Amino acid sequence: MRQLSYLTGCLCAAGLFMSSSALAETSQTAVTTTASLSETMVSLADARERETYRLALGAIQEGRLTEAKTLAATISDYPLKPYLDYHLFLYSLPSKSAPQVAEFVNEYALYPFANSVKDRYLRLAAEKGDWNGFLQLQTEQPNTQVYRCYYYQAKAETGAKSEAWQGANEVWLTGDSIDERCDPLLNQWTQAGQRSDAIILERMLLVYAKGETGRLGYLRKLLSAENQAKGAQIEALLDAPEGVGAFAKQSQVTPHNQALTRYAFARLASKSPSQAIAQLDQVVSGQHFNAQQAQELKDVVIRRLFSTGSASLARWRDQALRGSTDISLYDRRVRAALAVGNTSDALTWAQRVPEAHQDATQWVFWQGKLLREKGDPRGEELLRSILNKRDFYSIAAANVLGEPISFPIDDVTANPEAIAAYQPVLARMAELKAFDETLWSAREWYQLMQRVTPEEQLWLAQDAMQRGWFTDVVQATIAGRHWEHLRLRFPFAYEDDFKRMESELGTPFITLMSISRQESAFNPSVTSHAGARGLMQLMPATAKETARAHEVEYAGVDELYQPELNITLGSHYLTDMLANWGDNRILAFASYNAGPHRAQRWLERSAGRLDAYEFVEAIPFRETRGYVKNVLMFEIYYRHLLNQPAFLFTDKEQNRVY
Repeated sequence: MRQLSYLTGCLCAAGLFMSSSALAETSQTAVTTTASLSETMVSLADARERETYRLALGAIQEGRLTEAKTLAATISDYPLKPYLDYHLFLYSLPSKSAPQVAEFVNEYALYPFANSVKDRYLRLAAEKGDWNGFLQLQTEQPNTQVYRCYYYQAKAETGAKSEAWQGANEVWLTGDSIDERCDPLLNQWTQAGQRSDAIILERMLLVYAKGETGRLGYLRKLLSAENQAKGAQIEALLDAPEGVGAFAKQSQVTPHNQALTRYAFARLASKSPSQAIAQLDQVVSGQHFNAQQAQELKDVVIRRLFSTGSASLARWRDQALRGSTDISLYDRRVRAALAVGNTSDALTWAQRVPEAHQDATQWVFWQGKLLREKGDPRGEELLRSILNKRDFYSIAAANVLGEPISFPIDDVTANPEAIAAYQPVLARMAELKAFDETLWSAREWYQLMQRVTPEEQLWLAQDAMQRGWFTDVVQATIAGRHWEHLRLRFPFAYEDDFKRMESELGTPFITLMSISRQESAFNPSVTSHAGARGLMQLMPATAKETARAHEVEYAGVDELYQPELNITLGSHYLTDMLANWGDNRILAFASYNAGPHRAQRWLERSAGRLDAYEFVEAIPFRETRGYVKNVLMFEIYYRHLLNQPAFLFTDKEQNRVY
């Protein structure tokens, strides 16, 4: 009766219940509406099955399985019918056998819920001690720690002791904590005499590298009396790493002692770089480290000395760096020179970058720019060598030279016939989105991207673009590394909302859209590890304060997943940042990512010595440095797609000293 009422409502809404006067229309009109009437009936059939699915799902959730099964039986080709099968099967999972689960998993192998069913069954089997059933379904070592423990416990319980103990060894050897659900396996492994002092000491080294004092004490107590001294030595070096030189000289050269020496030396370098330098020769000679290993120890100290105020330590750092091949250290050295306006030093180190990295656009740009500023003609030649690339430094080179911005763009033509086989997946995704099941929809898309060809990824992305599935479009380009397909990578998502805020606030919608593309890849449901939410990744406190300041109606954090409200608050917040910095996007973007207080601190540090390129490169936070570069580039891409003049910096940004 309920379904009939629903269908009647749909028919009324569609205008299919007609008055007598309407029925008296001419036969010609009736003929012309036959096709549209047929299409509407199909649509109504879909709507009826969607409602039946909803009712069946509710019945399952409330434990009314007989009703759910009856409803499910009335659905024929509805795309989410397999999800009803999944929920029904999951509800009865405790009563299923391993072969039944395997049959279900195989039948629905192309659905993202297949692994969920398998994982839940394995957990139930482990809790019940059904180890034969566990191994019937899980024939290879799982990836996660807990399931690996279950797997090897199953091996032990079914007689494969040797394999089980080898697996327990692998679980044990970690510097991190071990889940308590692994205790049964590790207890059996210990009782079988497999936990030797050697493996305890090996784990102590891994724990030492993490700096976990409490866990070291626990592990030392597990050692036999004859090895307590070795355990105590590890703890002592954690508390007092300045003893590493003496330890290295006095201890036998063994893999264990060499590893402990490296960890202790790194800890000392963190605590006191000058002491680490003083003990370096003793450490190297004491444990017979070769030249490469000695340089690796030097690199550990170098990493601690980029902000040193000591001239002697700076000299040691630069001398030691000459022997390194670690590109990250050269990167930091160049940026350290730029941060204080020492362009001569920056050029020297950019030219010393290891040969394997010399062709990277970053180093070509800095050599070219700094040589050009010295009047060296090689500078312009270097800058021209990296033009016309889709790359921040290529765009920066064009900007320095006054050349038009240019980069390659690839296009794709829709090919519905080629992706016809994947229409069932797309239909499921459409229905899942209609039910706001965004996680399942994302899983369907991820799994699809893993099994299609790169060309099919692009065709599917084009199809998703036409459907308005902007997050999926972006994820497809990431999955296939389709970096040149800018029309797909940078869809005009939520364009009306961003244009509405441009009209209200004056901030270009391209700028607002670029921030959202960087922050969330247009996923309105995403939450960061730090708790930022939605399209423009607003922290709850920021959203609350912004709503109060601009009199925006805001009821709480859950509303941040609503695109319109999130865009409204995020646009206000970014516009505030722009206002704070005189419409300087470099400083506003840095503030949006790292906070305005940090941007202010970086400005104070540079003290008006830097140009725009140098300031961006000298931002000390890697995440923020990349963030600013990305959003500047995203604006360029969007302007290019709109056939608007593209620019890296505005005149105000370009001409300001930082």
